[in-house]
Amino acid sequence: MKQNLESLSPFELSLYLEKSVEAQKESKEWLNAGRGNPNWTAPIPREAFFLLGEFATRETHIANKDMLGTMVKESSGREERFEAFLETKESAGAKLLEQIWNKGQHLLGMPREKWLTDMLDHTIGDNYRTIKRESPRF
Repeated sequence: MKQNLESLSPFELSLYLEKSVEAQKESKEWLNAGRGNPNWTAPIPREAFFLLGEFATRETHIANKDMLGTMVKESSGREERFEAFLETKESAGAKLLEQIWNKGQHLLGMPREKWLTDMLDHTIGDNYRTIKRESPRF
């Protein structure tokens, strides 16, 4: 059962839990705690993320007059452009990105160039990962 639940998407899991709760509501009291969104933010990591997005946008190729584009797959010189981009920024978010970039032995186990390419690609979000799985069975 545990492995079956682990294979569900967040939406499928939510639906499964809702059905489970509905079935047990008559016999137990339940507290609806909502989605659990915090009433705080982490401004420095958030700023670093937005700067990463700004750089990712600069690395995007505009394909036509409709301003539609995609990430440039050719990454030659990207590391140097990223470092030059960070040098132009004077903020706590930029300093955090510099620390991650310069001291990041923890770049998810990836070489720096691959980490940067993946982070930019995920930040832009111009393609979808394809997962093949069976339909859920509740």
